[in-house]
Amino acid sequence: MQQLKRDIKSGMSKEEAFDSYKQRGGENTKRASMYLAYRSDPQLLKKYSIANYVLIFLFSLRTLTIALTGLTALASLPYWGVPVLIIELGLYIAVLYFLWKGNAGAYFAVLILTLNPLMYSIGAFLNESSMATIASMIIFALVFVLAIYIKLKLFPFQSFLHTKKDVDGNSVFSSIKQDSQVLEKIMIDTVPTISDQVDAPQNTSKRTKLLFITTVIVVVMFIAFKFYSNAQQNAKYEAEDARERQFTPDLQIELKSLTNKDQSEVIEEYRHQGLNLRCFSNLRPEEKISQQDDYLCWAVTKNIFNIPSRNMAIFFSEKKLTNVRLEFPESSFNLVQSYLNTTLGEKPRLDLIPGDTIDSSIMSWKVDHGIVNTNKNTDDKILITWSSEKVLSPEARKEFKNIH
Repeated sequence: MQQLKRDIKSGMSKEEAFDSYKQRGGENTKRASMYLAYRSDPQLLKKYSIANYVLIFLFSLRTLTIALTGLTALASLPYWGVPVLIIELGLYIAVLYFLWKGNAGAYFAVLILTLNPLMYSIGAFLNESSMATIASMIIFALVFVLAIYIKLKLFPFQSFLHTKKDVDGNSVFSSIKQDSQVLEKIMIDTVPTISDQVDAPQNTSKRTKLLFITTVIVVVMFIAFKFYSNAQQNAKYEAEDARERQFTPDLQIELKSLTNKDQSEVIEEYRHQGLNLRCFSNLRPEEKISQQDDYLCWAVTKNIFNIPSRNMAIFFSEKKLTNVRLEFPESSFNLVQSYLNTTLGEKPRLDLIPGDTIDSSIMSWKVDHGIVNTNKNTDDKILITWSSEKVLSPEARKEFKNIH
């Protein structure tokens, strides 16, 4: 086998190398044939080089995104996060290298590494049809399809998962440019006899298309099943929340007097009111309100301020309360607006100050130790948030204290 590999690396064709291997008395022809089928043909690699370069470029973007995301979150990673990040980046770089070399295993690796982010991007697109989610979905779908297409084109004598075989059950590797004696032994679904060689490209093309279509159908069915499972899971969570909500007592919060209190004191206070708080750390960026948030507690709620609600989340940084988020259904919009205008009516409206930079869709009040925000218009979910003045920058905090 070592001599066979040296023959291939020296530039010898697959057929010549295989014949030389047999002439030397090589008995493990199956292993030799599988090795040759696993190697890409330089001519095919050149023919499909543009498609391969596009795949490498798109996969490089994914690798770069992982690297930048990891570096950005490096300070907040747990102790085991850095080794995991290094291993992940090493894996992606290795796949890029073998894609450049035209290695069959690299295309399988691309499919495995792309499937999950592809499904995630499709889910994100269904939830929010923005340019970012559309672009992400298209890129991952293109990477997935390109990996399948190039794999089938570069390795015509491999089926999708293993080496093709002839009528005698022997693994075959060779291209159309082989002698008629070998051609007579190859299955119809690989390369016909020499008399049918004119029709071979057309038949092979049909089989390739059929395999590609079958693969796409399987992938689509898998994705559809995944979405169905997720929908069922979401429905299950909604049902569990609804059951828990029936036994949750009403919650009362004094928005005007919330302060940067100790984490243990706040958690104890709300658990004493009967809330079933679930708490966790190592927050992802999208789970935070303020960048410095490092701990979050969440609970299902029934009524807040005697208004039908969904849930409450409280955020902490360095064991101090930083943010509170209250979520209400759309049907509670008018009640929320009425409550806030009544209880905070005498407080300064930050969104009405000339030259303010607050989003036009938000109503904002200055309270004793922070800022209260809510939706100005009806949305799918209505939010009330309180943020401590401690999360503001020194300049913003100075301006905040001067507002009366």
